[in-house]
Amino acid sequence: MRTTRRRRPVALLAVAALAAALAACTSTANAGSTPSPKSYATLQEMIADADLVVRAVPDPATEETVVDTIPWTRTPVSVKETILGTAESGNILVSQIGTAAQPPAAGLPEILQAGRTYVLVLARTGDSTYDVVGPGVWWNESGSAAELHVTDGVVDERIPHSTTMEELVVKVREHAGELGSGEG
Repeated sequence: MRTTRRRRPVALLAVAALAAALAACTSTANAGSTPSPKSYATLQEMIADADLVVRAVPDPATEETVVDTIPWTRTPVSVKETILGTAESGNILVSQIGTAAQPPAAGLPEILQAGRTYVLVLARTGDSTYDVVGPGVWWNESGSAAELHVTDGVVDERIPHSTTMEELVVKVREHAGELGSGEG
């Protein structure tokens, strides 16, 4: 009987350890599917992590994929104006976390929509391929308005939320010296 009593606590501990390990895997997988963005307090910080800022229009063709449980959308865009940095060509590929079926997490930019004009703050990931830096997407629906294009969530008020495209371009160019410095 003594050996049975010893096995029971050991078996219970093994089951508890297995349950804890499975719970950790589950929370890691869930966390991986909606990663939290780096938090930015200012436009200057975003530009410091960027390699390129452009005014661009997305093409209708997009590619959705999953990488390490994280949904991504890759959108070809036509660069209309390079505000900061150097674009290799008039067309680049922009990657964003999220898809139409799995929208981005709170505070991340919504998926780019074909035909709209955007100002994009981008970090280079390869030849003519870029990721959006933080909430760095503003869109223009009509006239000269520029609206921050993010899902529900808190974005620091020091990052322009609603302005004009022209004012936004001026604000971006004020931080030209910080582009890619990582010292925002």
